Amino acid sequence: MEAAYTKIDSDAEYWKQGTRGPQDPTTKESSYYNKEPNSLLQHYALKVRKGFPFGLELASAVGFLGNTSIVTAGADVRMSVFEGFRTGIPAIFPEIAVGGSVRTITGTEDFQLTVAGVDAQISKPLPIAGTVVLTPYVGYQWIRIFGDSGLIDTTPNTDALDYCDFRGANTPATPGGTTGAYDGQPVCGAGSSADFNNTVVFDAVRLTRHRLNFGAQLRFQMVKFGMHFITDLTSAEDANQGQDYEIDGANKFAGVGRQWTLALDLGAVF
Repeated sequence: MEAAYTKIDSDAEYWKQGTRGPQDPTTKESSYYNKEPNSLLQHYALKVRKGFPFGLELASAVGFLGNTSIVTAGADVRMSVFEGFRTGIPAIFPEIAVGGSVRTITGTEDFQLTVAGVDAQISKPLPIAGTVVLTPYVGYQWIRIFGDSGLIDTTPNTDALDYCDFRGANTPATPGGTTGAYDGQPVCGAGSSADFNNTVVFDAVRLTRHRLNFGAQLRFQMVKFGMHFITDLTSAEDANQGQDYEIDGANKFAGVGRQWTLALDLGAVF
């Protein structure tokens, strides 16, 4: 079981305009502007890992993002390049592993998000009193973020069907349809179809991040506890350079701050 907390720039306009504001207790309508987005993103997940011969390990994960409807799922693969020694002078050398991961989301039709990454890690198991093993590690991770917009309703507090006094799609079976032009468009009664057009699809986002990760695992017999810290090595602007990342001559990720994540996990090994 894993709990991860990621610090974001909650003062940034893109968080305030891009997240749902508090709901009015009387009208049940949401604010168009979120004055106080959560400064920490909370992610909780369940992971299952399986080791195979030759240092291969496969894992799967499912989780959810706190205070949202978003559910996450993904898989990891890890290969030990050098598993190290346990006795003698060679035991001073660390272990080296490489891995890859992919995560995606569901639970919202507003956007789709997929994150793919590769990493390399150096670690060293340190036996303590014969029953406890402490394994500190440090590594580098490269991730690529694929963000794609769905159809976004820019007037979410207006029900387009009620505003239209919707009678049905423009077909021969719908009273009031336009004869000879059955195009499936909405047929309105006393209202207007204008709100059906208050939608937008945003440009797709492709974002690279370079991250440093370090932490430690503490194992006592079958029980394992871990603490992990991840932080960006560079800003989003520095990590994404070139004409593909420019709008009107300026980098579109200018001002996007670095992020850090603290993760804790508790599990059983058998």
